Amino acid sequence: MPWSEALPPDEVDDREVTIAWLLARDDRTEEAVALLRRCPGRRAATDLARLLVRQGRCAEAVAVVPDMSTQRAENRRRLGKGEEAE
Repeated sequence: MPWSEALPPDEVDDREVTIAWLLARDDRTEEAVALLRRCPGRRAATDLARLLVRQGRCAEAVAVVPDMSTQRAENRRRLGKGEEAE
């Protein structure tokens, strides 16, 4: 069964990030890196940076960490969505 079918989207918040974590645990690191590069959000960027650091790819890890303005914009977007849901 493919990884994407193992995790129903309604049961996992950050499905792609979770799939990437599973791929990395299965020694499919390059697949995990490729998946995380396509994922938006701070959690995906942070997980990607951690994975790259574990591989000794520190320069790449620094490049994927979002700058403060990007992080603030994401927080505003997320807070706005939470307020709309209420």
